[in-house]
Amino acid sequence: MKNLIRALLMMLLLAACGPGAEGPQGPAGKDGAQGATGAAGPTGAQGTAGAAGSTMTTSYLCMTDVATAGLLLMHKVYDYTDGSVLATCEVFMPQGTFTGLNLLKASQAGAATATCIVGADIDASVNGGYWVLYFNRATKASSATYKDPSSSANNMTVNLACTAAP
Repeated sequence: MKNLIRALLMMLLLAACGPGAEGPQGPAGKDGAQGATGAAGPTGAQGTAGAAGSTMTTSYLCMTDVATAGLLLMHKVYDYTDGSVLATCEVFMPQGTFTGLNLLKASQAGAATATCIVGADIDASVNGGYWVLYFNRATKASSATYKDPSSSANNMTVNLACTAAP
């Protein structure tokens, strides 16, 4: 009974004094699972219109038949309002058709002459021969030079007749 009285007195004493001081914070718990993705936001405002693009002003079609080599050369030149030029060149031979293309800004080397290079070996050596085609804006004519140091045709130059298209 003595023990019972002591326990009751302890409880009364604790109840009368109230709760004790708050203890230190415990360690952080583990992160929970990822939440669901929220709804998409509203569409943003329309941006301002961009600058107008360049348009083609003139085009030229230049061709020649090189009967001694059994091929046809074609050089197409497209001039644009911003001074840029698109030059395409093609070599038609019994071995196949070979095509080159250059798109040049007005400030780039080769733009003034609409330079176009196309790999097309014209002799049996097949060792990397190629044609370089140039357009002369003053005469509205084109020329093509074959490049292959090991070929007897190295530096052979032919002229191409050109016609302008609107």
